Amino acid sequence: MRFLKLISAFIVLAFLNSVSGYSQENFKPGFIVDNNKDTIKGLIDYRNWAITPKKFKFKIQSNSETKVYSSTDILSFGVAGEIYTSGIVIVEDGPLNSMDHDNLWQFHERIDTTYLQVLVDGPKSLYYLEDENQKIHFFIGQSGKFDRLMFKVYNTKYNNISIEKRDEKYKGQLNIYLQDCSSIQKKISSSEYKKNELINLFKDYYECKNSEITYQYKVEKNKSEFGLLAGLSFTQLKFIADKEFSYLKKADFPISTNLAFGVFWNILFSRQKDRISFNNEVLYCSYKAVSNNVRSSDNNDIYDITTGSIGCTSIKLNNLLRFKYPVKNTFVFVNGGISNAVTISETNNRRVESHVYSQTNISEREALIDAKKWIPGYLLGFGGVFKKYSCEVRMEKTGGMSNYLALKSPVVSYYFLFGYRF
Repeated sequence: MRFLKLISAFIVLAFLNSVSGYSQENFKPGFIVDNNKDTIKGLIDYRNWAITPKKFKFKIQSNSETKVYSSTDILSFGVAGEIYTSGIVIVEDGPLNSMDHDNLWQFHERIDTTYLQVLVDGPKSLYYLEDENQKIHFFIGQSGKFDRLMFKVYNTKYNNISIEKRDEKYKGQLNIYLQDCSSIQKKISSSEYKKNELINLFKDYYECKNSEITYQYKVEKNKSEFGLLAGLSFTQLKFIADKEFSYLKKADFPISTNLAFGVFWNILFSRQKDRISFNNEVLYCSYKAVSNNVRSSDNNDIYDITTGSIGCTSIKLNNLLRFKYPVKNTFVFVNGGISNAVTISETNNRRVESHVYSQTNISEREALIDAKKWIPGYLLGFGGVFKKYSCEVRMEKTGGMSNYLALKSPVVSYYFLFGYRF
C-alpha cells in the first residue's frame, strides 16, 4: 500500500509538473511575414501544436516585448521546421464521429479564419488543419485561396441494418487539381485521407512534372531504442483460502530474492518530444519460497505438519506506457502497464508429516494441483534516465499460480532494475 501511495503521489506530481511545464514559454527561432509581405525574424513560443494554433506569441529578441498574433494580423509564420499560413476557409462542422449517427451524409459547413499548416508548397500546394473540435481537414490551392478536400464517413440504414458509407469527393478534386500528370490518377484512387499519404501523393506529382517543391513538411517519425535490463526481484507469496487449503493459508512464505534480466524495445512518440513512450520488455524472472511448518491440529496425538515449497521460473512480456519529465540533464519517469508471464519451470511441492500417536508417515504431493502456466499481472514504477543509463523501482502484482476460485494466491514483486540503451 505504501508503494501504491508513493507511485500515485509521483504520478500526480509528474502530471502537475507537465501542466506547469507546458504553461511555461518555449521561445524558439522563427519568423513572421506581415501583411506588407515583409519577413521579420525573431522568437516564437513553440508549443508543438497538435491542434492548429489560432494565435501565437512572438518577440524580436529575448528581452523584447512579446506580441500575440492571430491569423488576421499576419500572412504566415514559421518555427521549428513548420510553416503556417493564414486564411479564411470553409470547414466541416458536423459531429466529430458521424459513425455514431445515422444518415448524416450531408456536409455541415462553416467559415473559419485560422492558420493552416503548410504540408507542401509550390505550384501545387497542400495544407492541413486540425480544428478546435479535433476534426481534420486538408486544403489545396495557393495565393490565399483554399479549397477543402471533401471527405466524410457516415452511417446509413438499409433494411434496418447500419452500413458504413464513405464520401470521397477529395479524389475527384485531386484528379482535377493534378490533371496535368496522367500517371498520378491511379495513385489518387488509392490514397487515403491521411497526412502521410497525401504528402507522398504530391511528391509523386512533382517527380512526374520534374519540378522542385518549394517547401515540404517532414512528418516526425517515432523513434525506437533498444537495450538491456538487469536487477533484483523481491517476491512475496501469500494465500487466501478456506479450510480446504488451510495448509497454504496458515503458511508463512519468506520473501524470495532473485536475479531478473532481459531486453527492452521502446517506441518514443516524437510529437510528444519523446516524453511519452510505449515500452516493451522481455524479462527472465524467478522466485522460490519454502514455508514454515504448518501444524493441522492442537491435538498432540493426531496431527499433520505440512511444509510447502512453491516457485516458478518464467519469461515475461511487459508492456508499459511511460511518461518522462526533464530535470536539468536527466529525466525522471513514471510508468505503468501489464505483464504476461509464461512458466517454463515450477517448484510445486508439499511435504506432509502425519502423526498418529507413535506412528509417523511422510508423503509428498503437489502443493497446487493444475497450477497456471500463464500468469497476467499489472506493473507500476518510477525511476530516472541519465544519458544511456536508467534505473527503476517497480512493483508487480499478479494472481499467482492458483487455478481455484476458492484459493487466491496473490504474488507481489518489487524490482530494482538497471538499464543500458544501445
